[in-house]
Amino acid sequence: MKNDIVIEGNLQSVDAKLNIQLDDAEVKDNEKYPYLLSVKKMMIRGNTIRHISMSDHDVDTEAIQEMCLKEAEREKKIG
Repeated sequence: MKNDIVIEGNLQSVDAKLNIQLDDAEVKDNEKYPYLLSVKKMMIRGNTIRHISMSDHDVDTEAIQEMCLKEAEREKKIG
């Protein structure tokens, strides 16, 4: 994040403004941010995120392609 907090978790959703929702969230520097130890679900504003890292095996590219195709088809019908 822009304030140097490093958080790991399971990505549950991303919206149009790149706000993300994490489950099983865990702050990497517990000593510096002890008040976040008990937080396990987080909604993080997109404008506070500096970097997101995901391993290749965690990304379902087929599902992403299907969603993009469906969205393109929906936009063709509307416009």
